[in-house]
Amino acid sequence: GGILNPIIKIGENNLADIDEPDVGNIVDNLRRRYLNNAFYTFIGDVLIYMPPFSGISMYTDEDVQYYCENNAFDPDLKPHIYSFADRVYSNMLFWKRNQVVIMSGSSGSGKTINTKQFLSYIQSVSGGWDLSVTLKTRLAHLFNVLDCFGSAQTADSIYASKYTSQLQLKFNYFGDIVSCQLKTCLLEKSRVCGPPPGESNFHIFHLLMEHIGSDGSAYPFLSNTSHTFALKVTLPSIQDSLVALGMPEGE
Repeated sequence: GGILNPIIKIGENNLADIDEPDVGNIVDNLRRRYLNNAFYTFIGDVLIYMPPFSGISMYTDEDVQYYCENNAFDPDLKPHIYSFADRVYSNMLFWKRNQVVIMSGSSGSGKTINTKQFLSYIQSVSGGWDLSVTLKTRLAHLFNVLDCFGSAQTADSIYASKYTSQLQLKFNYFGDIVSCQLKTCLLEKSRVCGPPPGESNFHIFHLLMEHIGSDGSAYPFLSNTSHTFALKVTLPSIQDSLVALGMPEGE
């Protein structure tokens, strides 16, 4: 037999390029891409992400540099959240129009990590460097707080977000970031009183119990819940983040 076409082996970068886009061909294309560590695939202008559930590195400074130096609209460029972010940013600059990005998916599908990487890339390629550096630091503190106050352990994810957020970045005419605003809504407040079986309450409550040396069994809203891992943050780090975001010390 001849040499197998790499595209046939790995699968199309864009599902819209499949000759016969039926369910079987689409699933087969995604399966082949996943097995070849190609976890991002376009379908038209929509980016699909299939979490690897492993420690594969996909978000290095070298990756950022690679997508900065290549044309994001090149159909042969490997799909990535960075190429997607570059398309959005380029469209905004070229058309001088607002751009909307929706991160959608089930629990554990990678919405939070892709939101963070999208923002990280935009901060890297946009102007207004001094503000961008400050913004990057503040966003890191913000996500630190949100991970504790708005996330919980589920069967699918350790840090499953239980809220919806709207993040608005504003740019000047030259593409420099000038401001950022984040609003949270649809917080799953019912979890405070009674988490679903086998899931945890919001991480902040378990963090407080850990800080005072309690397993939380004396508190009905923490008993009979699952919290089987060590949090990646500490209570002092959350307090530092709150202060960095403007909350007075001691509150």
